[in-house]
Amino acid sequence: MYNFSKELESDERIIWQGKPVPGLGGKNTAGIIILIIFGLIFTGIPLAAIIIDNLNFSPIIVMLLGLFLLFLGIKELIYQLFLKKGAISDDYYCITNKRVFKYEAKKDKLVYGYIINYEDIEVNNVENNYGDLIVSIKVEKTDYSKNIKNIFKYPSPTNMPLIMMESIQDPNILAKTIKDAREQLLKEMENNNKF
Repeated sequence: MYNFSKELESDERIIWQGKPVPGLGGKNTAGIIILIIFGLIFTGIPLAAIIIDNLNFSPIIVMLLGLFLLFLGIKELIYQLFLKKGAISDDYYCITNKRVFKYEAKKDKLVYGYIINYEDIEVNNVENNYGDLIVSIKVEKTDYSKNIKNIFKYPSPTNMPLIMMESIQDPNILAKTIKDAREQLLKEMENNNKF
């Protein structure tokens, strides 16, 4: 287990820490299968048009789209079924009253973000009380074009725009824990700003 306590600020305390349990939790295979089906359709129709020589449209662009969708679907299916277990087995997660941490031991990489910035908190692929928890900042559509380069293209390891905790126990409870911690921080900020 990674020693998250050495990363804490003076007024920060650990609420939860843990690691994934690879192999538990749901897999998003339905979405992946749909992606593969669309890939086959968008590849098959232009291919059939080329074979029967009925070229009333330019099939190459549609075929390339189909191949791209097919590639993404197969890549994600292989990851979910065979590679995910090894990819996340040495990850460690921590939630404090101020931040969310993720340590990837294979890369010796620690990233974190401040809970106050995480407006979007999602729970996915829950099965048998195990699933994925995703915390991310919200980018308004009006600010999207201005801020996207700074936020997503060049993320800072000290303020990640998105942190995903995969195959963790009780993701719904942890999502509520993060929401409660965020509400508490917002109240503290509001009280400190009163004159």
